Amino acid sequence: MGNVVYTHDEASRIIEMFEDLLESNGMKIPSVDDGIDCEITDEERAPIYGMEYSELQNEIEELLKLIIWRVQHGYEVITDEFGGTF
Repeated sequence: MGNVVYTHDEASRIIEMFEDLLESNGMKIPSVDDGIDCEITDEERAPIYGMEYSELQNEIEELLKLIIWRVQHGYEVITDEFGGTF
């Protein structure tokens, strides 16, 4: 694999952090996919799943790609500090 960044995988890692937080608080995000025939019980479902997971993953991946583009085009990266732009 070498020096490769898979933005889709990185987006999944970020979601996993939020799933861990939700799970530690006994919470799950409802999904529009609820009620669709599925062999997974509510107890077995991940805290974020279905269409909500896919949409969140896509949004995070697009943000990661934008950050990468900015870095490639000379934007300065400042860490551990808010910039007041959010």
